[in-house]
Amino acid sequence: MNKKVDLLKGHIFTSLTELALPIMVTALVQMAYNLTDMAWIGIAGASSVAAVGAGGMYVWLSQGVVALAKMGGQVKVAHALGGGRKEEAAQYASGALQLGILFSVLYGALCIFGAKPLIGFFGLSNRGIVENAQIYLK
Repeated sequence: MNKKVDLLKGHIFTSLTELALPIMVTALVQMAYNLTDMAWIGIAGASSVAAVGAGGMYVWLSQGVVALAKMGGQVKVAHALGGGRKEEAAQYASGALQLGILFSVLYGALCIFGAKPLIGFFGLSNRGIVENAQIYLK
């Protein structure tokens, strides 16, 4: 589906709704996934929930790290497309994608090789929870 939404023409509420609905549905699906995940983990017990909670903090942080490249790229692509410079927009999009991949690889390496100090930051006293959190993070 390649539908264009023009914010300069037509009713603004309708145009904004068309832009916002896919974002809202995506957030709803993510929230439902996380709730289902926690419900299943909850069956395994409180220590499992604690381990996933500790490791999950860094998983959530990863989304923010990767969003850095995404947000900047979206702004630059939008400016270029708004100015009618499609080739420049493609370069910005390519650069943002490459930067996102680079951030992902670096953050992934940090989590894999630095799981012990990252989880150690929380000062958890139960060794089993710490080990499970490290496994979850990796």
